[in-house]
Amino acid sequence: MSEWKEYKLIDITEPIKDTYIPNGSENLCYIGLEHIEQGTLRLNGIGKSTDVTSNKFLFKSNDVFFSKLRVYFRKVIKPDFDGIRSTDIWVLRAKEGINQNFLFYFLANWDFVNLADDGEGGTRMPRADWNFLKNTVWNVPPFSEQKSIASILSSLDDKIDLLLRQNVTLEKIAETLFRQWFVEEDNDDSRKPQRFIHATVAANRRKNID
Repeated sequence: MSEWKEYKLIDITEPIKDTYIPNGSENLCYIGLEHIEQGTLRLNGIGKSTDVTSNKFLFKSNDVFFSKLRVYFRKVIKPDFDGIRSTDIWVLRAKEGINQNFLFYFLANWDFVNLADDGEGGTRMPRADWNFLKNTVWNVPPFSEQKSIASILSSLDDKIDLLLRQNVTLEKIAETLFRQWFVEEDNDDSRKPQRFIHATVAANRRKNID
């Protein structure tokens, strides 16, 4: 393994703040904290800019989102589209020598999340403190190893997503079959006599066999 080097966080990345003032005419994707799943590194939905009334921040495809509010929820994602986002979310981009995909997994690592949580400021609404985090020191591999690490982790995430989608599909199939067999048939009065005849014939057959 090549030699890893120490970097301050501010030399790896820092928050991007491109202000967006809503005008009601644009139809952009909007991501708030409510759209990010807790701990899974995935979105559970997307909002619309037309529903936003207060100032927000713009983001670009492949930017890394890190929720600075209640950091222990580990709300970290990397959308593959442009849009606007809540001001309670940091948008981070890799600096020179840092791979953007590696940055995503670096920020989603529990070591980083826990440290950010320890440095939260505020009591009622605790938030991660960039002034605390920016000077923390981290060991980072060379760029080529960053790409390899990110590629492996991304491949595992893709497999997890595939399994989750398969589970959802199987659940829908099971629900459909359950309704057909136990709900819709029970509510179909026209088929009850037919089912009674079938049951009677079957019982007579068993009686004759006996």
